[in-house]
Amino acid sequence: MTRADIRKELISDFFESISDKTTGLDSKYRRYFIKNKNKDTILGLHYYTSKRLNKWLILPFARKNALCYGYVCIRGSSYGETCYAIGNNGIGITDNTPTNTVIHEFTPHLFDRYKARYCKDYDGKIIEHFFINNYFGSMYSNKEKGENYAFLMNPSGFALGYYDLDRLYFKYNTFITNEMLKQNQFSEHPDLDKQKIALEKIFELYCIKNKK
Repeated sequence: MTRADIRKELISDFFESISDKTTGLDSKYRRYFIKNKNKDTILGLHYYTSKRLNKWLILPFARKNALCYGYVCIRGSSYGETCYAIGNNGIGITDNTPTNTVIHEFTPHLFDRYKARYCKDYDGKIIEHFFINNYFGSMYSNKEKGENYAFLMNPSGFALGYYDLDRLYFKYNTFITNEMLKQNQFSEHPDLDKQKIALEKIFELYCIKNKK
């Protein structure tokens, strides 16, 4: 399937099947939300199979005093499981519609690197672990190096990849931890924002690596 095909099918799933189930989940997770409404936290996990037989992981969470939901489609292949998170983050839009919905693709290689570099002793479902612990990240992209590199910044590290704004599609191929950025650089630049220093280091490592 092309990126356009994947995008079309996932959006159809979301608006025809997934989003309709949110009302039912509201009642299930309401009491958990009331207890945690002052926190940014995942309230639970919910699996749903769409009419097209796609497997979705729905994450109810409390954020900014509101009960919200994250939607991740999980597809298996001979290489492992690829995940497609659906949303609107990264383009400055507050509401999801079919025309502004963004697709974030997370490859099997990314999950392999995440497990090996961050939680190698974890024996549970690595995809659940990744999204529970990294859902509240923020996206950053830049063309300063002449390429369309994109990075998701999360508490445990950074998902690295590329973006295609014409198709509102982001693909993340690997994962690095905070420790891999040589944190001692922060002490050398106490007057600069730590996040900016980290991003500059990512561009240096990731962009040079992919140009070889």
